[in-house]
Amino acid sequence: CIETWVASEYLPSEAVYTAEFVLKVDSLFDSLNRYSFSVPEGKPLKGVLKRDSPHIEYWSEMLLELRDWKLIDKRNNKDVTNQFHFIEGWLITIRSIICLWHRLEK
Repeated sequence: CIETWVASEYLPSEAVYTAEFVLKVDSLFDSLNRYSFSVPEGKPLKGVLKRDSPHIEYWSEMLLELRDWKLIDKRNNKDVTNQFHFIEGWLITIRSIICLWHRLEK
C-alpha cells in the first residue's frame, strides 16, 4: 500500500495523492466495465448496476469532481485542460448512463 511506503519514507508524501487519483480512475473504469454478475470482494463498483448497487451515488460524486479536474503542463505550469476531451467524455458517459438507468428502472 502506498501509505505504508510514504509512512516508511520510501516515497514522498505527495505519492498519497497519486494513489488516491489512481484509485478513483480504477473505480471509474470498474463502474463502467462489467460483464459478470459476480462482485469481486472489496470492489463493489465492479458489480452490475442494480437498485442497491453504489454506482449511481458514486457517479453523482464523480460528476462533481470531474468538473474540477485540471490538466497542467509541468513544463510551463499552463492549464491545458481544454486540449484534452476525455474528461468531457466521461461526464457525457456518466450523465447518459444515469439518465438511462432512471428511464429503464421505472
